[in-house]
Amino acid sequence: MVRVSVLRTLFLHPPSFQGFDGGAGSRYQARREVRSFWYPTWLAQPAALVPGSRLVDAPPAGLRLEDVLPLAREYELAVLHTSAPSFAHDVKVAETLKGENPALRIGLIGAHVAVQREAALAASPALDFVCGNEFDFTIREIAEGRPLAQVAGLSYRDGTGELRRTLERAPRCGTSHVRARASPGATGSAGPRCPPPASGRRSSGSRRAPGGTGRSAARASARCRRATRAARPTPTRGSPGPTSRRPHREGSR
Repeated sequence: MVRVSVLRTLFLHPPSFQGFDGGAGSRYQARREVRSFWYPTWLAQPAALVPGSRLVDAPPAGLRLEDVLPLAREYELAVLHTSAPSFAHDVKVAETLKGENPALRIGLIGAHVAVQREAALAASPALDFVCGNEFDFTIREIAEGRPLAQVAGLSYRDGTGELRRTLERAPRCGTSHVRARASPGATGSAGPRCPPPASGRRSSGSRRAPGGTGRSAARASARCRRATRAARPTPTRGSPGPTSRRPHREGSR
C-alpha cells in the first residue's frame, strides 16, 4: 500500500462573537434559553479524510482569536468554515492567521461561499481558495499537495493574483448520475465520473444494468419496504400502537 504524504492541516471553526450560540449550525450572534452547539459536521467530514489533521471548534470551547493564533505557525493548510452572517469576521480571522504565518495556505468552505466563490476570494488576498459543493475530496486532494489548478470543485488565486475556477466536481459514484460540467475556461480534473443512467430499453441478449428502471428496481423497492416493516417494534398488549387515541390529558374527561 502506497502511503501518501499530506500537508499539516488545521480545520478551524473560527472564534466568533461574544455570546455566540451555535444552535442549528448557526454562525451568527444569537442567544437562546439553553446554550448549545451542533457538532461541526462540515469540518469533521473532510478532517476524517486527512490523516493527522486537527479540528478546532473554537466557539463552544470559548477560544478567542489570540488562543488559536499560535496554531498558524504549526500548520501548512488551514480550512475555515464560514457563513453569510459571519463572513466578514471570518475573513479577519483568516487575515490574522496569514499575518502570523505568510506561508499558510487558507481556504474557506460553507454554503455562503460555495455559491459565490470568486466574490468570496476577492474579499481578501489572505484567501487562497474557496471550495464549491461536495468539498470533502476536494480538501483531501489539496492536503495531498496537488496543485490547485488540478483540483476539481474550487476557485483559487494563482501566482499572479488572478482568480481561477476549476472543473466542477463530479458526484461520487453510487450517489447520483449527474456528470460534471466545466465552466468556460475551467481547468483541472473532474475526478471519478458516475456511469450514465440505464435506459429502460433492453437490447437482445443483454441484461438490465444494476440500478436501472423496471422489474429489478421494483423488486428492490419492495424488499426495502418489507425490511422497514420488519424492523418496526411490535406493540405489546396495553402499549400505544399506531392507531392509539391521543393521550388522556390531566384534568379532562
